[in-house]
Amino acid sequence: MIFRGLMTEFRSFVYAVITRRSTGTPSVRMSIPIEFTGYTVPKWAFFTDIEVAGLDNELVARLDTARKVAGVPFRITSGLRTCAANEAAMGVESSSHIKGLAVDLAVSDSVSRFAILKGLIDAGFVRIGVYEKHCHADVDLSKPQKVIWTGISH
Repeated sequence: MIFRGLMTEFRSFVYAVITRRSTGTPSVRMSIPIEFTGYTVPKWAFFTDIEVAGLDNELVARLDTARKVAGVPFRITSGLRTCAANEAAMGVESSSHIKGLAVDLAVSDSVSRFAILKGLIDAGFVRIGVYEKHCHADVDLSKPQKVIWTGISH
């Protein structure tokens, strides 16, 4: 963000700074701004925009933090769902996935499950579901808070 701001500020001109070396001889240092096109700074450290499309920004920010803490890959198996997709996934009618407030993260073993759960809790998630093949995390304030539940993956 800062780099982008500096590039914008200095894009239209070149400046020179005259300095004196320890020998007393003046030297000229030139700084020429370079414009990068077609590149944008990623918003998230661990997720692409496609992976988190339609998800709440607070949810993704916490996921990004949780992923950093966990130190293991997070693979989102379910994020934003349509009502039809939610029904096909056997989700509850009031699923937080429909509002873009929830994700399911693939879990392959107990070591990664522990790391993911620790990351989610340390990142401030207070609604977590633990299943044999995935973990659910959401930021839905319309539902009970400070809860962890278990279930069977479908």
